[in-house]
Amino acid sequence: MWSADLISALADFAAVQLAMRTPRTAPRLPSALAIGLHAFLGSRAGSTWGLGSYPGSVTAKFISDLEGLAQSTGNPVLRSPNEHGLASGSMARWILDEAPFIISATSGMVDEFRGTLANMKYANAQGFLLFADVRGRWFPFQGTIHEHENSDEVFRARGLDVVHLRRPYELRADLACAFQAYDRKAGPVVLMVSPSVLAFTDPEFRPESITSLLDPPSGREQPGVSAFAAAPYSEEVLALLNSDSARLLWQCGRMSTDESELCHDLARRCGAALCDSLTRPGTVSKYRNGKVVGEYLGSFGMYGYSSQIHRYLHSAGQLRPREDQWLFFLKSRVPESATPYTAATLEKRLRTVQVNKDPRHLAPFVTIPVESELLPFMRWISANLRVSEDVLTIRRNAIELARDSAGAIAGLPVLPMEISFFLQHLNQILEELITTAGYEYTSVIDVGRGGASAIRNLVRTGPGFSGWYGRSLMGDAISAVPALAMSRPGHVLALVGDAAWMLVPDVIPTLVQQMCLDKVSMSS
Repeated sequence: MWSADLISALADFAAVQLAMRTPRTAPRLPSALAIGLHAFLGSRAGSTWGLGSYPGSVTAKFISDLEGLAQSTGNPVLRSPNEHGLASGSMARWILDEAPFIISATSGMVDEFRGTLANMKYANAQGFLLFADVRGRWFPFQGTIHEHENSDEVFRARGLDVVHLRRPYELRADLACAFQAYDRKAGPVVLMVSPSVLAFTDPEFRPESITSLLDPPSGREQPGVSAFAAAPYSEEVLALLNSDSARLLWQCGRMSTDESELCHDLARRCGAALCDSLTRPGTVSKYRNGKVVGEYLGSFGMYGYSSQIHRYLHSAGQLRPREDQWLFFLKSRVPESATPYTAATLEKRLRTVQVNKDPRHLAPFVTIPVESELLPFMRWISANLRVSEDVLTIRRNAIELARDSAGAIAGLPVLPMEISFFLQHLNQILEELITTAGYEYTSVIDVGRGGASAIRNLVRTGPGFSGWYGRSLMGDAISAVPALAMSRPGHVLALVGDAAWMLVPDVIPTLVQQMCLDKVSMSS
């Protein structure tokens, strides 16, 4: 082994010396496609979008050009042991920060993305998945589209837009189609690119020369406060908030800064309990800006929930009467993983409110569905909220009684160590760090018993990424760690079971590469 390492080092040294003595030619032009994609995402997301690549001989020059452009504008270049890891990291960054992405893969690598393609579509993650498209070969060693296989069908089955870039002279028109598909905000856009387009350069193809392709992004206008005065269910929701003494439990999906501020303010003013979910941990949490959130009662989902929430919703082991409580689902599709209850239980034994802007995602079993963006709806509620003191006192007392319930886990010091014992002590450490040192972190939770227990029982300080999101793919969360550690400020704490750890490639070498070669400073 030592001899092999020595020979490899000598060969590398000789190659470097030869490159230094080779006469330098005139600087080559960067790929026109790289220039176009860099200019477009820069116009949409500035320095937040990230580039991930797993190179092959066909895409090598294009990737090198795009990496250089990305680094020149401060965009992160994401690393991973494989294509699936790049997809997981890009999806995690989108879920947490709405950071777009470009992922470049060589030909025939569609299947390397696993079911994460479905999760990216489910999250409406915006970005480009670029594949080299080598056609015309008989049973190619690696091929995306050939006589016997068409990977377009894979993408279309996932509901993804596919744009083919086949000829250099059509590049501008093809990019315009790709940009329009991106602005539809319907998930990643797949680019199937021929080798001739990947290699194409043009001195006239500069960022300032393609402004005609960069049309302003389309989007729905945000309605103002007054627009919801006549909404069909707003008055009913407002009435129950103002006068119904029933308990309120709000499960919060991903929220913007303004939505989060308003949600916490409304919960305090109307006496609503707050909870996050198995798929969106940390959207609300016990600690916020270093202070305890009095309305927070823990996580709520299919694989169990905190003892505080159980006590809040149940009495003597049974659900409280239907008229005694309301469940709110804010920015949620109310998927099966959102609660431990069946659709029939939610419809017949609970009263529910769902707020979602997409009418296709309003659940048929919800008592009061509200088709609306969350922020303007909450602003309208805030402007008209008039909760009586008697009702507010009843609701706050119910929250206090639930918060006083026993802890969710009881750890025993036995060998081998039980997960409950480990989480109990880890939670004590986190609580101490948060209260004494202002510790904040991004949680990364993989799929498995340990991950579900961690979501239920570990205190959080803000939004995290859960592998339970969407199709609950084991390995997605640990695969996303390098991308999050590289691009998110502060600490990253990943809870990963043995099965997920062994299912995917080891991410430690990638983290070492980011620290040593990319000079990325990582807190933890």
